[in-house]
Amino acid sequence: MRLFVRHYPGRVAVYLVVALISVTLETGVAFILAALANSVTGGNGHSPIKLAAFGLVYLIPLALFDWLRAVTVTRLQTRFTAALRGEIVDSALASTLPRDRAIVATGEGLQGALINDAKMIGEDYAYAFFFMIEQAMLLVAGLIGTAVINPVFIPIVLVLSIFGMLLPKCVEKPLTAVQKRVADANNTYLDRVTLVSSGLESLLSIRRTRRVQHVVKESIADLEAAENSRFATRNFMWTLTWVFGLVIIIGVWGIGAKLAALGWISIGGIVALAQLMTQVAGPLQSAAEQYSQIIAGRQQYRELKQKLAPSSDTQEISEDPRVADDNADERGARDNELRLDDFSVHADEHALLEDVSLTLPRGARVLISGPSGAGKTSLLRGLAGLQTSAGTITLNGATITPATPREQHVRLITQRPVVIPGSLADNIDPDMTGTQGELARTGHRDVLGPLVDRLNDNPAQPIDKLSGGETRRVHVATGLAAPGEVLLLDEITTGLDTPSAARVLQTALSMNRDYVFAVAHDLPLPPRELGFTHILEIRDGRMARLSDVA
Repeated sequence: MRLFVRHYPGRVAVYLVVALISVTLETGVAFILAALANSVTGGNGHSPIKLAAFGLVYLIPLALFDWLRAVTVTRLQTRFTAALRGEIVDSALASTLPRDRAIVATGEGLQGALINDAKMIGEDYAYAFFFMIEQAMLLVAGLIGTAVINPVFIPIVLVLSIFGMLLPKCVEKPLTAVQKRVADANNTYLDRVTLVSSGLESLLSIRRTRRVQHVVKESIADLEAAENSRFATRNFMWTLTWVFGLVIIIGVWGIGAKLAALGWISIGGIVALAQLMTQVAGPLQSAAEQYSQIIAGRQQYRELKQKLAPSSDTQEISEDPRVADDNADERGARDNELRLDDFSVHADEHALLEDVSLTLPRGARVLISGPSGAGKTSLLRGLAGLQTSAGTITLNGATITPATPREQHVRLITQRPVVIPGSLADNIDPDMTGTQGELARTGHRDVLGPLVDRLNDNPAQPIDKLSGGETRRVHVATGLAAPGEVLLLDEITTGLDTPSAARVLQTALSMNRDYVFAVAHDLPLPPRELGFTHILEIRDGRMARLSDVA
């Protein structure tokens, strides 16, 4: 929050000024009530009717500034949320593969951070933080007003108020613990729902469907229990501070009545003190709920910031020390091969692919074959660093560990087309260097096919007006333009007719890349005619065989 205040000092200053005026006007109500009470008892020469009329007029600026305070708090809350979302996007764009920021490890993680996490943190943390500032102002203003009415009450009210403010601190540790329990339960719930929603097409048996139903319901029950614990802790703290606020009000009334009997304070003074004590007790009573929101939001914010921070174990591709120790001939051979040693891919505790060990010469074009669900796409995502992996990849003599950024070395073209909202030209030429330059790239015209003429005739055509096959062509073409020694193709010809699919695959396999891996069903031509040199067969999450193309 300190960083936000430093970035937006003007907005925060406006809020502080508006809140200060609003609090001052609210404190003035106590003195109007005191004057009214004294006028009724003859304690002053003012007319009760005139004082009441003044009080009604006084409510106009009070209501106005209270409304302005609420508006500025809301604007600060939304600005905090917007700034956080911008930071998440900046972090995603600056991250490398494998993602060195946990929040952008997957598309689902980035989507959740942008939509859910930022919104919850903005609503809970930012709103509660600025609301507590106003409550602190009310408390201080109430104490100052008490000193003006009768300084005798200051030590009493001050001690009681400080004690009341410390009450929420007593339950900070259990509140933090239950908040973490809720966060963990919510993460488990989201993970299981994501697992189910992304794998519904594979739930082929009643037995598996019932198992899925069980694990999701189990996570719902755990989340319910965790939230109940959090609310129970919050309600206990709220009840404690609420009762203590009433103790302050009743205590001051009792002491005021005794002092009035002794002639040390007027009836108007007692009425004013009662109003001020309500103003003092209000922040104490609301502190419980707001303080718990601050604890929850602060923890969420810290976790999100940790996920956005660069990983401490991220490292550049470094030369394998084992290679440096070998003789020159062996090193030269290893500098021209791709080797996987005990490579595996995981999703949480589930193994998607295990024990893949192979060596491929530079220039290899590998067709990955196997039944659906065998682990073909998992292999590609693991190589790209988009899925948790273990084992070692040695690329042309350099070692890539699971923590190594590989965005400049490995390029994955996904099965699902991804295009930028806008025009056809926006997608073909995202850097705005000129579409003709992009079309001059090797293979671009072959992949785009009929879209080349469309790009020349109507570059401003909205991208969402393209057909599914045309959208895929744009997606593949932009992917092939990106750098990388290793090219990974995941069903890139889905939706294309046979001649087009053959042309796109032949173009991709002939690109100037050291290694190409491709998952493709229903090949339009025999593997050799397309340009494949090897076939890697995956079955039941394991490497079954690696063979040369006959």
